[in-house]
Amino acid sequence: MSAVWISVIVVGVATMAIKAAGPLLLARRTLPPRAQAALEHLAPALLAALVVTQALGGDNGGFTIDARLAGLAAGATALLLRAPSWSSSPPPPSPPPWFAWSPDGGTARAALRRPAPG
Repeated sequence: MSAVWISVIVVGVATMAIKAAGPLLLARRTLPPRAQAALEHLAPALLAALVVTQALGGDNGGFTIDARLAGLAAGATALLLRAPSWSSSPPPPSPPPWFAWSPDGGTARAALRRPAPG
């Protein structure tokens, strides 16, 4: 077994232990309202930070505006317009190109905007 797999297993076990510790330690106690409110906003804030970092992150901590940002904009537009996705509804009777209704349509649109290599 390689060092990478050992690391994956160790991190997985540590993650499960940390997740189990919360209910075990706070079984009969409730969090204060202020702490509960902070925890409710933590997951969306972390997700937004990860999305922005991946969409705009460049080399050496700089910003890069490229096809990833176009894909994020296309995905956000599809969400705002409530465009049907392939996973939530069947394709229409005469389907448009696959990338117009795929669950990952933003990435496909960004790939089409990216110049061909070479």
